[in-house]
Amino acid sequence: MGMNIDTAYAILNEAKAGDFFTGAIPEKKGEVLNEAIYYAEEAQLAYDAGWGKNNDHIAAIVALAQLTTERQTASSSPEEEHLPSGSDVGSSNERQHLGREQPDRNGGGSNTPSTSLDRLALENHMVLPMDIDSPFIDMPRDLTDLTDLRIRKLFSEYGTLLNRARWLLATSTADLNDATHLRDDAFRKAYTVIEKVDSETGKPKTVNQLELEAKTNPTYTQYNEDVVTNTNKTIAWKALVDIYESNVSRLSRDMTFRQLDWEKSK
Repeated sequence: MGMNIDTAYAILNEAKAGDFFTGAIPEKKGEVLNEAIYYAEEAQLAYDAGWGKNNDHIAAIVALAQLTTERQTASSSPEEEHLPSGSDVGSSNERQHLGREQPDRNGGGSNTPSTSLDRLALENHMVLPMDIDSPFIDMPRDLTDLTDLRIRKLFSEYGTLLNRARWLLATSTADLNDATHLRDDAFRKAYTVIEKVDSETGKPKTVNQLELEAKTNPTYTQYNEDVVTNTNKTIAWKALVDIYESNVSRLSRDMTFRQLDWEKSK
């Protein structure tokens, strides 16, 4: 990707405004271009994934990068500085991977919760449990009066429910892991920049004071809300998995007993 220095500065300013780039803008022109190319590529990944379209700063970075591409196509000016793509340059400690699925600020989960897991499964030629769009029968308390056909139908339906619930549990667990990682990273960053000495007393702050102050950081607060939401989702899906497993096991036992009774009656 070729990029001029003015566009590079504009992209880094957008990345800083969106709290994606938290370090100082480099003084060397080459480093500025390297960082800008990195964030342009990451922003495009986030935009293509879907969730980035709702972020004004990511959309602005994508627009700036596209403008650079259009100018490059219209005129291959030798004055423009060209550098390797972001995958060929070293990454800064301050960089954030925008292209990965991020927890949804409104819903507490990823806007594309199973994208990476879906891709992993499809790459290994696995069939995924699909969305369930039809009503299911409630599990009866008493199975004794049900026909064999009814029992088999219930077994099939609750097996389908169990497979789907297990998949949703996996995706919510992945979202929880992502949110936890991002929250902990936000805490570490906030902890390193807060003042370690009390301005009123002139004494060093205690560890508890520093931790409490770091946890008031807005970015930490956002990601912590995601952790709480995804924790609750994971608990709910785990409960459903346990319930459906119990139902499938109960139906399986009933079918086995019926088969044994039938064989004895022959």
